[in-house]
Amino acid sequence: MYKRQNKYFIRELPVNVHTKFIEQNKTIIGSLLNALIPDKINSSEKDFHSRHYLKNKEKLIRVRLLCPELMSKYPYIDFSIPLSDFIRKEIPSEVIFITENEMNFLTLPPRKNAIAIWSGGGFQISYLSDVGWMKQKQIYYWGDIDAAGLAILSQLRSYYPNSISLLMDKITFDKYYQDGKSDKKIPANNLKGLNEKELEFFYYLKQENLRLEQEKIPQKEINDIMNDL
Repeated sequence: MYKRQNKYFIRELPVNVHTKFIEQNKTIIGSLLNALIPDKINSSEKDFHSRHYLKNKEKLIRVRLLCPELMSKYPYIDFSIPLSDFIRKEIPSEVIFITENEMNFLTLPPRKNAIAIWSGGGFQISYLSDVGWMKQKQIYYWGDIDAAGLAILSQLRSYYPNSISLLMDKITFDKYYQDGKSDKKIPANNLKGLNEKELEFFYYLKQENLRLEQEKIPQKEINDIMNDL
């Protein structure tokens, strides 16, 4: 197979058509390239850019330093960096807190040797699937208490099996639940990352589409838990 580095964005291609022409006709252009130069296509990829060795805009990973010592070494406390840079360069810490909710990410209290990552919401956590240096860290995940939240936890554990959930248990749910409902339909498949108790809780939430959003949990709860970890 023909192999080379992704060198150009579509806009940089030395062709006599405007960028939007290619973007608006990717399907037919892709079909033509498949027929004309099959040996110069990365057939293992489905995305147009990856399939044709083109650069594409990268996902940005948002990081917040929670450790005062780290804060003194970095020029920024809260910053976003391209995924490739995040994968390439380890941020020295022992603990990583991942939150689904941006405001929870912003209000996590200080903690020694720790950083926080905002997942971007929902199943976008897949962007963190292959970060080698994260495999050596203790990871905590805080998401909504609903079937989707537990499915995302299961997904995260498929990448980092030792991940621990925060405030996503039935005790917390019973303590703060009012009348929230989820509109997300989550199939009960491939939830191998959940233990028996979590899986039972998943079915309980899924049956009635129950949901407790993270914002309904007082700040003191997460502060106390992080102090006790």
